[in-house]
Amino acid sequence: MTERLGELTLYDVQDLLEAAIRGPSPAEDEDLPGDGDAPRGTPETRADG
Repeated sequence: MTERLGELTLYDVQDLLEAAIRGPSPAEDEDLPGDGDAPRGTPETRADG
């Protein structure tokens, strides 16, 4: 970003928007609780639970 805090360039905004559209990388998404990646057989994934 730029040297002064609070000053964003158009390129900074574009980078932030592209990152938001892409979503988390696989490394960032590994251990997020409640993100639907529950292992089989847990209450989140069982039909009867």
